Amino acid sequence: MKTRIETRFYDQSIAFYTDILGMHVIEKWHKNEDRGVILGICSPMSGAPTLELAFSPHQHNYSGISLQFKVACLTTFTQQLPAAQAYEGPVQRPWGSEYLYLQDPTGIQVIIYEEVPG
Repeated sequence: MKTRIETRFYDQSIAFYTDILGMHVIEKWHKNEDRGVILGICSPMSGAPTLELAFSPHQHNYSGISLQFKVACLTTFTQQLPAAQAYEGPVQRPWGSEYLYLQDPTGIQVIIYEEVPG
């Protein structure tokens, strides 16, 4: 699966997903007005989901959409966040998971979660 986000905040979004979430650049292009990058969590050959960021001068409405990333330890993830990074949580969800809420430069809600054994 690949998710595509078109954003006016292209460079800031790349920095957010690589520096904050630890994703890495798989492919990057810039030809005329077409700029984009594909980011991954695992090896490009693993078949793992990827995220495509594409520059767009237009404002897009991504309300109601969230990207969710599972981590082994939410406490460790939170401790590694830069001091300037705003977030909400952790919040215990009714099904037992703990959620940490962030927002990417485009305004998309990013949820970092840990499944807590019941």
